[in-house]
Amino acid sequence: MSNFYNVIYEMENYNLLRPVPYKALTFYNTAKVNAFLLDIVKNNRSVFIYGDYDPDGLFCALSAHDSLKLLGCTKVRIYKYKKRTHMLDDLAVTECIQAMPDYCIICDTGSSELDKLETLVSYGIKVIILDHHNTIYKYSDFENVGSGSTNSFIQQNEILDGSIDRYESRYLAQKYSSSVIQARRKQKERKVKMCLNSKS
Repeated sequence: MSNFYNVIYEMENYNLLRPVPYKALTFYNTAKVNAFLLDIVKNNRSVFIYGDYDPDGLFCALSAHDSLKLLGCTKVRIYKYKKRTHMLDDLAVTECIQAMPDYCIICDTGSSELDKLETLVSYGIKVIILDHHNTIYKYSDFENVGSGSTNSFIQQNEILDGSIDRYESRYLAQKYSSSVIQARRKQKERKVKMCLNSKS
């Protein structure tokens, strides 16, 4: 039985599958976040993902998890909520330290919790913060997390960038799922070529 995409190609209805133009958003620390993500994917690093207890936090965590899985990472897990809070949960910090992953990705929170971030980094865990909430801090205030080592902590916050000034979760979704979209598109193109070659 053919899958949906094979049927579409057999019908020569290619316009249904045309790629949607997408322009990746660039924020402060994007290059560093990308370098961390590349290390995770290339070296199959272990990753602990924490998302805030609301829809955009959960969606960002799920997007990060699914993206890494689709890119071949096998040691990725999401923290299971124990209590409701809109801060970096102390229980999550403890569980992360006990798991000792290579990386901890914190979604939609954490920009105002330097002490918890310092604790994670002190255990040798590399931390990526993906957030968009107001904070009293500036990027320069985070330079001393992990003793100023740019190899252990990266924060990306659209509010600090001045890029957005209101809640828009679609930015989180677009920004961190673009690599998944590209990977899926290439996978589909390979399958189509194989299908077409087998019919020739």
